[in-house]
Amino acid sequence: MNAKYVVYEMPGNTTVAQSLFGLTSTYLFALMSERVLLVQWTGSDESQGSNDIAAGNSTTAGESSGTSGSTSSLEEIFLDPGFFWSWERFEDRWLNYFGYAEEDLGSTVVDVIANYNSLVCDNLKNFMGDTQFIKITNTEYFAPLLTVNQHASRTVLEEIPSVDTFASLSNWLMRPVPTVTAAVRRFRERYLEDNYVIVMEMDVLADSTGGSGMSAAQQQLFFKEASDASYRAKGNLTPDQQGIVVLVVTDDEEGLQSRVADLGQDSLGAAGVVAITGPRGFGTTRILTELQQAWLLGYGDVSIVSPASPIGVLGHARMSVSPIVILDSHTAHQSTSSQPCLADIGRVQEASCFSSAMLSRLSYDPNVPCLGDPPTTVNSCNAARDRARNLRLEL
Repeated sequence: MNAKYVVYEMPGNTTVAQSLFGLTSTYLFALMSERVLLVQWTGSDESQGSNDIAAGNSTTAGESSGTSGSTSSLEEIFLDPGFFWSWERFEDRWLNYFGYAEEDLGSTVVDVIANYNSLVCDNLKNFMGDTQFIKITNTEYFAPLLTVNQHASRTVLEEIPSVDTFASLSNWLMRPVPTVTAAVRRFRERYLEDNYVIVMEMDVLADSTGGSGMSAAQQQLFFKEASDASYRAKGNLTPDQQGIVVLVVTDDEEGLQSRVADLGQDSLGAAGVVAITGPRGFGTTRILTELQQAWLLGYGDVSIVSPASPIGVLGHARMSVSPIVILDSHTAHQSTSSQPCLADIGRVQEASCFSSAMLSRLSYDPNVPCLGDPPTTVNSCNAARDRARNLRLEL
């Protein structure tokens, strides 16, 4: 067979949001390099059920009761054509049908970030030459490197608008099973439908990079912004809107419940906090909650998010609106972009074929910290984007 394939290895013990950053980028790479996309599940992420595709599609998220974070079963909560390009299933059928030896079907692992110059400058149809199977394990959002490529098919990029690249790709990939969509529909009909909705994603606790978490003053600024948004909306409700509601998604559900109880009605003006949802359970149960949260955030009219919050990014990307980012205890920044942080601006500028025209194809906000990067990388990323912003001002 002459077909070429790209295998994306889904990281183990991860969240829905973190899984999608690398996957959406790899999906765009597959489109632009004319390779078939497959997904390889790491041992901790493999579905515990049958390997048959039909059986996987019929499995509901509620049927798995994982007892530790080692079982996420992402496959069980997405429908075709989402997370079901399975390398293992493909490999089994390939070997049985063509009689190849397993060692002849190995894939070459490619660090796409290390190969940034090729992604920006080369014809992606020729990437890795005749290598039939390449594997990508990067979890970074590297799609910006692809969207500036001079050889890219204009047809592909025209179908995926540069201002909504992440939203277009992730919304196509994320197709929840009926269990998820039914739960979201019930919540939406009960609380959100016929209302002006203010959604808040508050990543309160310390993160994996060693951050100290969100201060009380920063949390207070979240609610001040929600209050201001409710007052702005109060006099502008459309005839089909009954009122204003606030939905809060957080990693500290219990703590925020008590804080909201102490705020008083005036703190939120005409709005009322109708729901505060947080992470629950392990394995599939945890993944199920995260997916429901991301989906519910997508129904907001106004989005207020923590800096570099993966679930917040998914939510406001689904909305295709620019969020208000609470950068610190004093700064509420109205973002100029609905995209996740584009951490590869510096690499675009370092590419051998770089031209200033490339920057016009990117939608990014130089004032929002990078997603999922340690502080040192965030600082260098922001510095690179400041250089890009200054270059734009000079043009």
